[in-house]
Amino acid sequence: MAQAYYGYLKAGNYPAAWNLLDTSALGYSSYPAFVASFANTRIGAVTFDYIQGGSAAFQVIVTNAKTGASLEYECGATIDSIGINSLNCYSQGAP
Repeated sequence: MAQAYYGYLKAGNYPAAWNLLDTSALGYSSYPAFVASFANTRIGAVTFDYIQGGSAAFQVIVTNAKTGASLEYECGATIDSIGINSLNCYSQGAP
């Protein structure tokens, strides 16, 4: 599910990505707010370290569309029957 989520984000298919989320667990208040959070972001390569049971670990390259600066994020996700209910990414800076 995490693979599909980032595939949808890369393709700009925000409705499909939204449908994979447990939005209440992640704290998104609305679909427009979710889409707005990607307004200046481009998702690049996503490399999965593992997908096992209800969890995944991966790296994602994120580029700031305004500045062109890119960073690699280390991410982890947990998934339940509703969807992705935890998604945590970190980096040493911000694009």
